Amino acid sequence: MRAAVVVAASAAILLCTTGSGITAPQAGVAPSTTQVGETEGKVPSSTSVQGTPPQLVAGLNDHPLWLRDSQATEFSYLKASHAKAVRVDAMWDVLDGGSKGTYDRSRLALLDAYVDRCVHAKIDVLLIVVNAPQWANHSTDPRVPPINDSDYADFLQFLVTHFEGRVHAYEIWNEPDGNWSWRHPDAVRYASLLKAAYTRAKSIDPSVTVLAPSLSGAFTGGWLDTFYAQGTKNYFDAFSMHGYFWNFSRTMMVPYYDPTNPGQSIFGAFTTRILPIMTRYGDQAKPVWWTETGIASEGSVSTEAQAAAGIDSAYSAFRHHVVPTMTRLYWYDMLDSIGPGDANNFGLIDLTGTSATTPTAEDFRPKTTYAHFQNQATLTR
Repeated sequence: MRAAVVVAASAAILLCTTGSGITAPQAGVAPSTTQVGETEGKVPSSTSVQGTPPQLVAGLNDHPLWLRDSQATEFSYLKASHAKAVRVDAMWDVLDGGSKGTYDRSRLALLDAYVDRCVHAKIDVLLIVVNAPQWANHSTDPRVPPINDSDYADFLQFLVTHFEGRVHAYEIWNEPDGNWSWRHPDAVRYASLLKAAYTRAKSIDPSVTVLAPSLSGAFTGGWLDTFYAQGTKNYFDAFSMHGYFWNFSRTMMVPYYDPTNPGQSIFGAFTTRILPIMTRYGDQAKPVWWTETGIASEGSVSTEAQAAAGIDSAYSAFRHHVVPTMTRLYWYDMLDSIGPGDANNFGLIDLTGTSATTPTAEDFRPKTTYAHFQNQATLTR
């Protein structure tokens, strides 16, 4: 998420592939709701018949609670991107109404409207259930986990009940192995929260997909080993993984896959560092949903051209099953934040206005990366 990003491998050179053949919408003009090649029907399942490759899904990360008054324009770009899935923040502290069991109805209405648009467009929604309100964690910092697991489970129950039939997947927190998202990371504490959340969600709707552990990268194996040692294998349905384009010092780019040195690539580091831990706990066959990856289009390390080539590289590797169990790949991010630098420029669309919450339609400016994602999403499905 936008608070921080972590790479999954050490320094190397970006793998580049050919560009796209699809043109982004004209800047400042929302794309048509009818797109060439668009198909109806449900998103492919994350599971597959034994002996056949799994069906693959290209998705995006988006944040409809942030822009508030520009949702129609925002969604028009999501629909035109050809993404078949979207990962959306359902921040407990934002949706909370100030006390247990109360909710901010205006913000909930925004999320409702966005989810309804997605349902109508056959775009599958994954909600990230993250952060805690002050009454639940006794802190002014929402990244401090709740004191009682049952309070988080109650909020998740509210979401699963409220969105039943519309939302089919929930990710339990975001990057709990990183202090930027979970203060004082504690795999034992997270495992306890996950067990409570999974049990509650399945009691409401056994068909929902529960994702964990939302791992920030391939270099937190110690945390992951402790997490699995708590007996968590059967408390999540898909393994959520993140990994970005730069080394830890943010000085060099890394490839998505390098067959000559797979351990020094983003996807290869998963198979060499994370998969052995999963295998040790008998969880190697679990579907992997890579719910965050991206390349900044400006900043100290990468350019827009490199970001566009990186999209091609990532989705080409995805379709070639370099991680055989990976069934979904969500690009981060749909929209830029306001401001210069790496952290604010992961989006496929630049926001040129001065307000992060009330841009006009003319403030949405698709980058060349948008066209590349359109092409790769079309090829992937």
